[in-house]
Amino acid sequence: MSQGSLLIAGFMRAIGKIALWKSLLIDLVFTAIMFVTFDVAFDVIMPKGPLEAAFGY
Repeated sequence: MSQGSLLIAGFMRAIGKIALWKSLLIDLVFTAIMFVTFDVAFDVIMPKGPLEAAFGY
């Protein structure tokens, strides 16, 4: 997760009073959707890390 997505999850938790597990789940789903959108659908070259290599990207 990036720092920006953790910031959003933190605001959801602090200001929105949303449960921690819900905010982290939304954070993970949103991050995955953005990865698929830009890397797979739009074919934008993005920096790869060990997690992407483990999934075969």
